[in-house]
Amino acid sequence: MSDKPQQNDIYYHFKHITENPSKNPYYRVYRIIGISVLATNDQYSPHVAYTSVWGNSYEKETYGADFFIRPLDEFLENVSRDGYSGPRFVKIKPENK
Repeated sequence: MSDKPQQNDIYYHFKHITENPSKNPYYRVYRIIGISVLATNDQYSPHVAYTSVWGNSYEKETYGADFFIRPLDEFLENVSRDGYSGPRFVKIKPENK
């Protein structure tokens, strides 16, 4: 499992690879807002809050939201689908920009 995302880290979603026919460098690229905690019934689970960098109004126009929230474990997990097998989100390091 990868390191926990930090505020302002930049990641791309695996669909950046599988659904990006125009090779847009910002497609499915996200900036981490921070780690939040969902508190229900005295159980606390960490979640990642993130927003797109490929269209500031994407969340609003598509879902009526300002940003996305995903459970931390799900954010860090590996996926296998659409011919891709690897991490759901991949951190973009400065040398990868």
